[in-house]
Amino acid sequence: CVGCVAGRFAGRVGQRSCTACGAGHASKTVRLTHACSNCDPGHYQALTGQTSCLDCQSGEYQATAAATSCGMCLPGRSVLGLAHVACDACDPGTHQASAGQVSCEACGAGTHAAAAGAANCTRCEAGTFSLAPLVVVAVLEVVLEVVLKVVLEVVWEHYGADESRRGLVLEL
Repeated sequence: CVGCVAGRFAGRVGQRSCTACGAGHASKTVRLTHACSNCDPGHYQALTGQTSCLDCQSGEYQATAAATSCGMCLPGRSVLGLAHVACDACDPGTHQASAGQVSCEACGAGTHAAAAGAANCTRCEAGTFSLAPLVVVAVLEVVLEVVLKVVLEVVWEHYGADESRRGLVLEL
């Protein structure tokens, strides 16, 4: 008798041929006597008779075992990396309009996404506004610089005249 090659099995006594591992399954074992292993979640195998399962790619996921394909992340979701079992919802303030993407995009000036998982940004209502993300960062940098200057001035006023603490203040 001839042993079954990897990717095939013979589960019964007296079989005349080996059976190929089904789609969604694989086996590297030679002379396998039981059914092939399921592909794990995050992996798939579309073909029969295979020795390994394949990773779902970036922008794809598979939540169940024995899968024959991966699903694309839906709009409002994304995932970067291999073998994911779920996609991540876009954070508030970001969106993703297309399926199968690896990242979310920031909402532009005049728009917002209040909740996680937004496929699109919504225009700000009358009487409200939002800045572009880079503008927000620039504004925060200016505010931080002003606050730091004020704190240093207060510290200098309070401790600067004291010769024993002057070195500590200058190190700040």
